[in-house]
Amino acid sequence: MPEILTPQIKKNYWLSAARIFRYVFGIGLIIFIFVGVPLSTSQSPLIMFLFIITFPVAFIIDPIILAGLYFMFTSKFRWRLDVTIFLIIILCFVGLYFLIYQDNQQGPSIKGDAVLRVMVVTDKDEPVKDLEVDVGETAGPPAEGGFVKTDNAGVATFNIKPGKYVIFFNDSNFPTNLEHSDDTPTVEVSQDKPTEQKIILKTK
Repeated sequence: MPEILTPQIKKNYWLSAARIFRYVFGIGLIIFIFVGVPLSTSQSPLIMFLFIITFPVAFIIDPIILAGLYFMFTSKFRWRLDVTIFLIIILCFVGLYFLIYQDNQQGPSIKGDAVLRVMVVTDKDEPVKDLEVDVGETAGPPAEGGFVKTDNAGVATFNIKPGKYVIFFNDSNFPTNLEHSDDTPTVEVSQDKPTEQKIILKTK
């Protein structure tokens, strides 16, 4: 004879499912902060730990982490508090988006029609794939259009304005098996024809 689901059993079933959802949602928030954000911004997870105590990022990241812990380790429903925390999470994600993606576009744009190809290889003449190459008038946060990753052939192709630029790398995601040279090669980009620059990195 099939078991009859009483209203109380149904209620307990949905409460259990909701508690599982709260836990998964909470741990998902924390995984996003320490894994998803570094992957989407080409930063190391260590940077995210530093951001926890760094102004102004801490005021956006810390509430999301605390909210994740709250949903992970609380099973009792407090509807007013839960809704308030959920709204705070949404506001924090909006702030995180503008802080990460809009700040990355700061500075003058160097986008243009001139072509610069930077080939990065090891001292064994092997292409360095998926490496961030930065181009700017000075070494530092690259201007808009001055950030490209190398392809399978180790080539990063830029479409920028003609001019004199320096080529450098992001320390936070530089491969650990390669030596980071302190030299910043300078290149003169011409409008007439594609400019090519080869950089050789030593292996450790």
